[in-house]
Amino acid sequence: MLEYFIEVQQNTLALGLLLPVLGVRVFRLGGRPAIKRFLIGVLVGLGLAVILATLKAFTGWIVTEYWNMGFMAGILISGLAFVLTDYGVLFRKTPERAQRLCLWAASILGALLVVYVLRADLLYIREFAQADESIFSVNAVLRALGWLGALVLMSLYAAGMVVAARGVHEKPLQRLQTLMFLVYFIYGILSIVQILYAHHMIPRLPWIRSILQVSINQSDIFLYAIILLALVVVVFALSAQLRSLHTVAASADAGENPALRRKARALWRTTRRWSTVLVAGFVITVLSFTVIRAYNERGIELTPAEPVEYVGTTIRIPLEAVEDGHLHRFAHITEEGIEVRFIIIKKNEVAYGVGLDACNVCGATGYYERDDQVVCKMCDVVMNKQTIGFPGGCNPIPFEFTIEDGAFIVEVSLLEQAADHFR
Repeated sequence: MLEYFIEVQQNTLALGLLLPVLGVRVFRLGGRPAIKRFLIGVLVGLGLAVILATLKAFTGWIVTEYWNMGFMAGILISGLAFVLTDYGVLFRKTPERAQRLCLWAASILGALLVVYVLRADLLYIREFAQADESIFSVNAVLRALGWLGALVLMSLYAAGMVVAARGVHEKPLQRLQTLMFLVYFIYGILSIVQILYAHHMIPRLPWIRSILQVSINQSDIFLYAIILLALVVVVFALSAQLRSLHTVAASADAGENPALRRKARALWRTTRRWSTVLVAGFVITVLSFTVIRAYNERGIELTPAEPVEYVGTTIRIPLEAVEDGHLHRFAHITEEGIEVRFIIIKKNEVAYGVGLDACNVCGATGYYERDDQVVCKMCDVVMNKQTIGFPGGCNPIPFEFTIEDGAFIVEVSLLEQAADHFR
């Protein structure tokens, strides 16, 4: 339950805070026609998210990393187009064309943000009932509640941010939105570089690997930055509504028309209440990323390596030793004294997943088994068992092996060469 509550918040937080601010800006720039088109874009994104999640769950047509890279590239391009036209950098001499481009870019951006985020959230549904569990089992229900609870919290964020953003004056809101985009832009660039790096599409330079490891290990920093900017929006909204309340109370018109004062008080109360909801939600989210996660992941230890049999220059592991479908860890000590770990898991009746107990992005922190799933200890990403043994993403680094006479045969020389991954 807790892992789903945390992971869905991680996936959806930026959407819940950024999309409402974008919507308010669109309404101010183009009025009802613009916000109608923006909401249609959001609905289109939702529909695409459902379709792609279904295809991913039931077919092999969707390669997650490439789709993620494509959607993120679209988000960055449309977001950049929106910001540049919003500030008058593009089409400065043709303001009408600039406004059209700005509003269309916002609609495309909204659609892409929704499909990018919600597609991943919807895929969690297939994990509620695992192995031989019933969908009505206690564990399945708890997982569903964790998933649903996070989405409810994100919905409250979205509603609260709409109220807060509407109370902020135009220029401060524009600048705060730009800063939120900048944070997300940096996150998006690093996400694309991570995929390119993992698939050997860019040079595997040490400094790139160091940056990626820091960005993955400290990925919550981006979320904290967006939360901080959202809090600034809340402060600006409360300040603006309070000033408006005092101005109305001091005006002569308020004495002649008490409705003005009642309206100002109602707006102040609404802003204050939703601001309280937002702040309380932010506290829950920060606790989720720190205290609750530490509690949920307490005591995670890698299982010890199982014994191996050396036959000449090879290692021999009987097939029956890994037939139970669980993760099995083995190790070889190199001539330099480095422990090179590798894992084997039976994926189905005819295939096995074999790879180093390390990946190209998170390093040699290793993998463990949780609820019949293989999970990266560093970034908590759940592996698709069917992809173990293939390169890419956070998958274990594959290496060559053979199956002969009912046993895995691994060349010791290959493990010696892999020592750099465990230094």
